[in-house]
Amino acid sequence: MSLNINPPSWRTYSSKIIQPLEIGAWRVEIQDSSGTYALELKKAQSILNYLLGVLQPGDTLAVARIDTGSFSEKDIVAKMTSDGRPSVANNQKRTFSKNRQPFCRSIHAGQIWQPRWPEANFLSDQPSAGTLAGKSPFAIRNVRLFIAFRVFFNARFYYPVFTILFLDFGLSLEQFALLNAAWAASIVVLEVPSGALADSFGRRNLLVVTGILMVVEIALLCLVPLGNVSLLFAVFMINRVLSGAAEAAASGADEAIAYDSLKKEGQTRDWPLVLEKQMRIQSMAYIGAMSLGAAVYDPALMQRLIRWLGIDISLTQDITLRFPLYLTFVMAVLTLLTTLRMREDPPPKEANCAGEQGCKVTVFEALQLTLQAGRWILKTPFALVIILAGLLFDNCVRMIITLCSQYYRLISLPEASFGLIGSGFALLGLFIPRLALKMVKRHSPAYNLGTMIAVTAAGFIGITFFVPLFGLIPVALLSSVMHLGRFFQSHYLNRITASHQRATVLSFKGLSFNLAYGLIGVLYSVLLAFLRPSIMTSHAGIGRQAIENLVFVKSIAWFPWYFLVTMAALVVFARWQLRDTDIYRTPG
Repeated sequence: MSLNINPPSWRTYSSKIIQPLEIGAWRVEIQDSSGTYALELKKAQSILNYLLGVLQPGDTLAVARIDTGSFSEKDIVAKMTSDGRPSVANNQKRTFSKNRQPFCRSIHAGQIWQPRWPEANFLSDQPSAGTLAGKSPFAIRNVRLFIAFRVFFNARFYYPVFTILFLDFGLSLEQFALLNAAWAASIVVLEVPSGALADSFGRRNLLVVTGILMVVEIALLCLVPLGNVSLLFAVFMINRVLSGAAEAAASGADEAIAYDSLKKEGQTRDWPLVLEKQMRIQSMAYIGAMSLGAAVYDPALMQRLIRWLGIDISLTQDITLRFPLYLTFVMAVLTLLTTLRMREDPPPKEANCAGEQGCKVTVFEALQLTLQAGRWILKTPFALVIILAGLLFDNCVRMIITLCSQYYRLISLPEASFGLIGSGFALLGLFIPRLALKMVKRHSPAYNLGTMIAVTAAGFIGITFFVPLFGLIPVALLSSVMHLGRFFQSHYLNRITASHQRATVLSFKGLSFNLAYGLIGVLYSVLLAFLRPSIMTSHAGIGRQAIENLVFVKSIAWFPWYFLVTMAALVVFARWQLRDTDIYRTPG
C-alpha cells in the first residue's frame, strides 16, 4: 500500500510517501522545516486520521518531520504503539489526535511552530527524552560565529565614500566604471561553482578562503602608493576581482554551516530567530560603519579632532583617504579570525542521493541546474517579465547609488555627512517593505510596475538638476525603488516558482542582475570616454578634478533617457508576452 502526499513531479524524499515500513509500523511525514510542504498539511492530517482509524492492536504509528533530504530516526517527532487492549488503544488514539491539533494549527507556509524543545511529544506535556529543553540557539558556537562573520564581512567603512575614494586615489570615472564591471563579472563567473566547492572543499574551509581574500584585497589598497595611475589601476583591478571572489565564496556557505550546526543539535526550527538577530545586528553595524567611515575620510573634520586632542599633525586628503581602509582592514582580520574558529563535521557520504541536499554537487551539475532554471524562465512569460523588469530597474538605479558620493560632493554636502545620509537611507528598509506588502495585496503587478516606473523616472530627472541639499530627495526616491523592487521580485517569483527549483531560479536572477550591472558599467565607461574629449576642448586650462566633475554632470543627464527607453521596450515586450493571461492584472 502506498499513498502519495505530493504530486510525483515534485522533488521529494522517500519519506514523503506514506507506506508501511514493516508489518504493523507506519511513519507519516506532516511537514518540513522549510515551510514548503506545510501547504500539504491538510492532506497529511486527513491521512493521519485515516491511519488512526485503521490502527490495529500492536501497530506503531510515528509522525516525523524532514529538515533536509537526510532523514533518520532522530527526526521522529512522536510515535505510538497501540496497546493490545482495545479500550486502552482507543484512549491512546484520542490523546494522540487531541495533542497534535495545537501543533498543526500553528503551522502555515513559511513559518514553523517553535516549541520550547526541539521535539514535541504529542502524548505528553513534557519534553521528549534526550532533548535539550530551552537551549538557546545562540549557545551554539557556529551560530554565534555566523553572526559575527556577517557583521565583520559587511562592515566596510569605505562604502559611504566609495566613488570619491577611487577618484581621490587618482583614477578616472571610466576606470571606476570598468573596475565595478570587473567586480560584477567575477561574481557571475564564480557564483555557480562556489556551491559545489563548498560541498567538496568544505564550507568552513571556503569561509577561511573568504577571510584571506578580504585581508589581501584591503591590504592592497592600504599599501598601494599614490601617483602612478597605471599601477593604481592594476592594483584596484586585483582588488575588485578578489572582492568579487570573496563575495561568491561566502555566498551560502556561511548560512549552511550555521544551519547544519542547528540541525546537529535538533534545533533547526530556531533558524528564523537566528536570521532575525543576525539582520538586526548587521544593520546596526552597517549604520555605524557608514557614519564613522565618512567622518574619518573628511580631512577638515579629522584636523579639528586632532587639534582638540592637542596633537600637532597636518592632515590632508591624501592621508585621510586611507583611514576608512585601515578600519576595514581591521574588520578583514576579524573576519578571518572568526572563520578560523568555526568547526565543521565532514559531510556524510550518502548513496544514491542524486543531487539531493547533503550530497556533493559538481560544478558541471550546478551549471546544468542554472541553465535548466534559465530555460524555465524563458518558457514562463510572467517569470521572464519579472526578471527583465527587475534587471532593468536594478542595473541603472544601482549604478547611480554606487556613484552617490561623487553626486553628494557636487551638491555641496560635506564628506563627513555622507555616512549619516547613507544610514538615513538604510532606515528606509524598515518602512518600505510594509508599504510594498500593502501594494501587492491591493494592486496588480501591472499597477505596481507603473508606480515604480513613475517614481524612478522622477528620481532620475531630479538628480540631473544637482540642487544643493534638496538634491537628496531624488536619491531617496531611487533608494525606495531598490527596496520596492527587491520585495516585488521576491514575492512574485516565489509565488509562481515550484519548490524544487526555487533556489536555482533565485540564483539565476542574481547572476543575471550582476551580469547586467557589469554591462552597464562598461556602457557607462564608454559614455564617459565619448563625453570627455569635447569637454576638455571647450574647457581647456582647468584642472583634472574640475574636468571629472563636468564629465560626471554631463553623464548623469543620460540616465533618464536610458531608463525611459528601456522601460518603453519592457512595456511593449510584457504586453506581447502576457497577451494570453490575466496574471498581471490580479492583486496578490
